[in-house]
Amino acid sequence: MNYDHHFLIGASHSACEDYAASLPGFAALADGCSIVRDRDGNKINAHTDIGARLLVRAAFHHRDVVNSVDRSLLTIHTADSYRRSMDLPVETLSATLITMKEVYSGQGVEVVCIG
Repeated sequence: MNYDHHFLIGASHSACEDYAASLPGFAALADGCSIVRDRDGNKINAHTDIGARLLVRAAFHHRDVVNSVDRSLLTIHTADSYRRSMDLPVETLSATLITMKEVYSGQGVEVVCIG
């Protein structure tokens, strides 16, 4: 797999809500939600730019887990632990995460999307 990363901030954004990283055989990217509402329906600044980074870093932590469902659940749990340690609202993790992992000795790619 070949990788490249490039980020552009949306015209109405104050921070880039996208994040990507890669190593040989594994890549992850996250796109934080632009508009997030709390449980009462109020629009909040959820810092989804930070949430996107937490999700990608958590995905890397579990990249060697073979089962994609287990890997996804562990990633979410770990990202939430990171979030709680920073005392950020749960809405911080409002993002889509896509992971790509080489399989079959580099003959295939497993793509998983959560969020």
